[in-house]
Parts: sequence; structure tokens; C-alpha cells
Amino acid sequence: MQYVAFIADIKRSRKYQTDKRAYLQVLMEDSLAFLNVLFRGGIAKNVVFSAGDEVQGLFYDLPTAYLYYRSLDLLMGPHVLRGGLGVGAWDVRVESGTSTSQDGEAYHRARSAIYDADKNKRFDLVFCLGENYGDFLTTLADHSLGIAKMRTMAQNEIALAIELFYPLLIAARDSAAYKEEVLYCRRRLLGTLAQNPARYRKRAGLIEKLAGSNVSDVHDYWEPLELERSLMRKEPFHIYQGDIVGASYALAGLSGMARQGLDRVLVQGRIAQERNAAAFFIYCALQRFGR
Repeated sequence: MQYVAFIADIKRSRKYQTDKRAYLQVLMEDSLAFLNVLFRGGIAKNVVFSAGDEVQGLFYDLPTAYLYYRSLDLLMGPHVLRGGLGVGAWDVRVESGTSTSQDGEAYHRARSAIYDADKNKRFDLVFCLGENYGDFLTTLADHSLGIAKMRTMAQNEIALAIELFYPLLIAARDSAAYKEEVLYCRRRLLGTLAQNPARYRKRAGLIEKLAGSNVSDVHDYWEPLELERSLMRKEPFHIYQGDIVGASYALAGLSGMARQGLDRVLVQGRIAQERNAAAFFIYCALQRFGR
């Protein structure tokens, strides 16, 4: 069986001022806690800190590993992360240990991939499969990730809010306990995001308003899009026009912000297009590798 090793780190972390670096460490910790629950069904070993500002984990499938990195990239902010995904065997197993105790071909390839990401400076996420198909995946994934890099901070803030309330998942777990745990971790994460040192943010204030909202259902709102169900229908792949229809109306109601302003930022930030690109990557990965 093939697994996907995941390695990511914070670029140039030592160049950040002390308070910014401390904030990124806390944000990373709370982001991992949230994402390890959100993507639990596809994770063999939770993503954890491995050394300094580096994190690593192990996944059962490539589509979930990519969505995890994409979500972490949105949470940490543009130009912060680089990563490597390696597909291969899980040879050295310590069943009771964390990802840092494991080893094998998948980990070696992930290490090679993140080295390439650091070296080539063109792609922040690199795939290594031991075949040329990894170059294709690296290029295809960058279409989605590259859109986020070109957004303003305000546009990325709206994109992040969309992802927290309308996440892209391979398949959602049909369990009340799972949803409760996801929403608990999301609430804590929203609080951490709202504490971002003021001089480092140029945002619309949506995250802060959602974190501090007194609207009763703000922390219960949850509408994931299940990509496997949507993409694997016996129909031609088409653009997701209805993916986030109504999102600006819902977020306006939850936050108290103007819907027209949110709509404008949604369009300017190409948020629907980025989600379409991510969905198309998942479609190709599912066709080529399955789950």
C-alpha cells in the first residue's frame, strides 16, 4: 500500500520579529489541532511539530494530503509555508508513535520534495512520486495555491472565512461527535486568528467579527462540500457555479458586515475560481490514484 508523507515548514522563520514568530507558532499549533480533526478520515498519523518550525504527518491518500496543505496555507497566510508531499511505502512503523517516529520511502520522497521547494523557489508545494507525474501534480496544484498568493490580505481573509464555514472535503464524516469536535476546534482557532498582532494585518475585520459574534448560530454554521460525491458522478466535470452561492449573505448575517462588500471581495479575490482549481486537482488525483 502507498502512503503520502507530508512535510511543511515556515519559510524564513528566523527573520520574523519575536512577537510575529510567537504568534505563528501558536497559530500553527491551533491550525493543526483543527485540521487533524477535520481531515481525520484520511490521516494515518496526525500532522505534528517535528523540529523547530517544521511539521510532518502521514496520509492514506493524496487528495486529502493536498487539501490539508491548502487549508494550512490559507490559515497561515500567503508566502508563509512551503511543503513537500511524498508518495511511497511506509516501511518503518512504530504504531504507538507519532509521525516523527515513522520512516520509509514516502518520508524520504517528502523530504526530497520540500528540499526542491526550497531550492527552486518557483513552487511552494512540490510532489515526489518517484515518477514524472509528480511534476504534473506540482504544476496543477500551483494553479489553486498561486491564486491565493496574489490576493490582498482582505481577500485572503474572506477566502479563509469561506473555507472555515464551507470547507472542501473528500467526504464528510456523518457523525454528530465529529461535527461537535470540528466546531469546538474551529471556535478556538477563530479566537487565535483574531489575536493576530494588529500591525501585521491589513484585513476587513471579518475574522474578528466572526470570533466575537453574539449571533447564536455562528459557531454551529457548517456546510462542507464533499468533493468525492460531487466529482465522481457520471456527468462531465463542470464549473462549480453553486459552490458558494449564498455564502456572502450567510457570512454577513453571522458577522454583521455588509453583504455587498463581501460579494465584491469574493469576486475580486477569485475565491470561486480558486476553489474550482482545487476541485479539479482533486478530480485528477482521484482519477489517477483513487483513495
